[in-house]
Amino acid sequence: LLITEAYKEAHEKSVQGMKERMNDLAQSLGMPPGLGEGLK
Repeated sequence: LLITEAYKEAHEKSVQGMKERMNDLAQSLGMPPGLGEGLK
């Protein structure tokens, strides 16, 4: 159970970090921010 909780938390953090990187990348390419929202 503890492993599952830790995995879920790590997964959520990695998804959040990926969204932030996608937004940074989109902005640097001149694309509208929020483009990575489709990755939910």
